[in-house]
Amino acid sequence: MRKFCAFIAAVALLLASCNNNDLLSGQLSNDATNQMAVLAIFNGVSDSDQMEVFLNGERQNTTIDMLRYGEFMRHKTVYPGSKRLTLNVRYGNQTLSPPATDLNLAAGRNYSLLLTGGNPIQSTLVEDDLILPRSGQFKVRFVNTNPDGLTVSVGTSTDPVGFFRPLEAGKVSAFATYDLADYPLRFMTGGSIQKSHAFELKPANQGVYTIWLTGSLVAKDRNDQNALYTVIQHP
Repeated sequence: MRKFCAFIAAVALLLASCNNNDLLSGQLSNDATNQMAVLAIFNGVSDSDQMEVFLNGERQNTTIDMLRYGEFMRHKTVYPGSKRLTLNVRYGNQTLSPPATDLNLAAGRNYSLLLTGGNPIQSTLVEDDLILPRSGQFKVRFVNTNPDGLTVSVGTSTDPVGFFRPLEAGKVSAFATYDLADYPLRFMTGGSIQKSHAFELKPANQGVYTIWLTGSLVAKDRNDQNALYTVIQHP
């Protein structure tokens, strides 16, 4: 009887271990979807009214997705391999097509493509760690595309870089994991232009987030500014 009970306990521990492993790494399991790459697209090109994104000539955002500045396409599956990135970017009545660039997407990997202003438009491809954190934690990253071109940190009033150290405009941080709580945070600039803005982050258990600064901290109270930032929860 004791041997039987010990066997049952061992099986229960094994099942619990498997369930926890699925929670932490289920997105990397060997199934059909992981023969594809996964890509999200962020339009950080200020003043752009519409963007069409093509990989090897195939449009990625749908015809009803305007993908204006500050808008994004959620993660979707794409075929892996070398890709030719081309764009049609509309500014008012003018549409420009900047020079094509090359990307390489590996099967079973998650990516974000950040497009930012410049001559030509800059593209930054980063690999995303979307594995769920453990219970009692959440995961978050910071994207800075403020139109003032300012380097910005994210922290609290007592710890100005407690969440994210100063991040240059046009850059995206790696994901970081924190214990679950309500966080009174601030965007803060340094150097000759001293600006800050308070906001609340109330994450869900095991949530995965992007904090995206798209507005101007210098003119944060302007009426023609739709939003200063967006908090995106990834599915």
